[in-house]
Amino acid sequence: MSERYSKLFALSENLYSAGAPVVIAAGALQKDNQTGKIFAQLKIRNIQDKAIKAATVKITPFDTVGKPLGGTVDYQYLDLSAGRDTDFGQKTPVMLKEAATRSFAVSVLEVIFSDNSIWTAPDEAWEPLSAPVTPEKAFTDGELAKQYRVKYGTDCTCVFKKEKDLWRCACGAVNHDSERNCHSCQRELAALAALNVEELKADRDRRLAAEQKKAAEEKAAAEAQAKKTKKIAMIVAPIVVVAIVAAVIISGNMQKSTAYNAAVALAEAGQYDEAVAAFTELGNYKDSAEQINEITYNQAVALLESGNYDEAISTFTDLGNYKDSAEQATNAGLEKEYVYAIALLEKGQEYHEEARKIFEMVGGYKDANKYFNSFVVRMTSEQSDDTVCTYIYNENGEISRMNCNNAAAVEYDYNEAGDLIRMGNTTYTYSPDKRTVTQTSKGSVYLDNYTIVNEYNEQGLLISSTRSGSDAGTTTCTYELNRDGTVAQKAEIRTQLPGGYQAVTTYEYGSNGLVSKEIKSTTYNYDQNHGHSPSSVQTLDYSYDSDGRLILAESNHTSYTYSQWSTDVKESTYHYTHQYTYGWVYAPNAKE
Repeated sequence: MSERYSKLFALSENLYSAGAPVVIAAGALQKDNQTGKIFAQLKIRNIQDKAIKAATVKITPFDTVGKPLGGTVDYQYLDLSAGRDTDFGQKTPVMLKEAATRSFAVSVLEVIFSDNSIWTAPDEAWEPLSAPVTPEKAFTDGELAKQYRVKYGTDCTCVFKKEKDLWRCACGAVNHDSERNCHSCQRELAALAALNVEELKADRDRRLAAEQKKAAEEKAAAEAQAKKTKKIAMIVAPIVVVAIVAAVIISGNMQKSTAYNAAVALAEAGQYDEAVAAFTELGNYKDSAEQINEITYNQAVALLESGNYDEAISTFTDLGNYKDSAEQATNAGLEKEYVYAIALLEKGQEYHEEARKIFEMVGGYKDANKYFNSFVVRMTSEQSDDTVCTYIYNENGEISRMNCNNAAAVEYDYNEAGDLIRMGNTTYTYSPDKRTVTQTSKGSVYLDNYTIVNEYNEQGLLISSTRSGSDAGTTTCTYELNRDGTVAQKAEIRTQLPGGYQAVTTYEYGSNGLVSKEIKSTTYNYDQNHGHSPSSVQTLDYSYDSDGRLILAESNHTSYTYSQWSTDVKESTYHYTHQYTYGWVYAPNAKE
């Protein structure tokens, strides 16, 4: 028997808008296979202290290619009594009118609390919070993950994360910035946020060293007790006879034998310094000199394993040609640099250049070459006038975040195919053949709400772009291509009330096949009484490095402006430069 319901679409988990009292924990689009009706189901979670008794959501349906269908649907959940961390709505179907609906967007418009206070949503996007990350995944080193739990508690299910105006506790609970302690486990925000990974590593190393020493001491004590028991069991002669024999045979050699055995026990217990001192005191007795070398060698190995690289190198070097000490000293130096390079990767992108140099230096040691070959060149910053923007990349070599001066960071998201689907408040949707890309911005910092539709030919080259926005204006750009696929000319028409403009941009190319100059001529649809520019000419000159990367764009913008009281035209020229900087970024999953 076929299933009654089919899932057509699922939302990203834990959608959130800054300041909201709830998260949209999950959502799905379902089809009733008997009636053909389409409905949405949402699971909404209360993330603050007051109980919720009603909530209103807005659902925007889309067709199979992501185009809006038939407006939005407002739905109100009533008669609730949802306390903190309680979910509601997951068992309530929200029926949708359009049978062609294949996906949807959702936001919470209003929440009414048990005390009759009301929260009304601002016009902000609802975006997914990042998923919780376990200590094992965050630190990769199991002992470091164990140390995290030693520091913060054995019930830690994830690492601390600050996101938007929320923070996720190590216990997994979500809290608001205004809460100094976790509402679930009472851990302090300040203590979690103050985590220092290098200090955590040092604590791990000290704990492991203490555990190793304790294990060695317990082993030595057990072995000593076993020997003592064996000796007692072997005493079969009368005590008087034993005493007489002991009195006869005790000599300086027996005293040395006892000291020798004690030195061996110290070495086996990991008390290397004490063992070396004991064997040194014995001089040439038996193989004391060999024992000193062996103990020193084992001590150097222990130092290396515990991460005390400098001491290990010094100790191996002092041993000279004993066993493979020279090789061990070399490897200890390589291990020190290798571990440091990996730590630099964990510290952040600004340390990637230094890490790459170290991986190159250590060459074939372990998998250093694999790390070295996982770096790619990316544009790390660009500067224009007083604005500096820096870019952070993910392991796929894709931009994950942009920071411009003191403005809020812009986050980037991608789908499984690597297509950009979100940049800050701007979302991107693609037609099945990828030849139509729709770019929608809501509440952008720089522009009003707008939509851009880009069309591409079979070769993936841009041939037209249409922008429409809340200012009632529309800009249409068409591209004329050369035979080699480069752009010969861009024609741009802007319609708006009042006025608008027409612009034509032509392109010149250098010997490297790249654009060397853009010349844009613009004519505005204003008369002289408005005091606007009747026309302008803007040139952009591009400079590249030897690898074909754009490093400088210089612009000269000349505009011609009417006076408000005469037909005189005033000429104004502006000049600015735009500089680009590139660097090595660690991206092991990059496609190129």
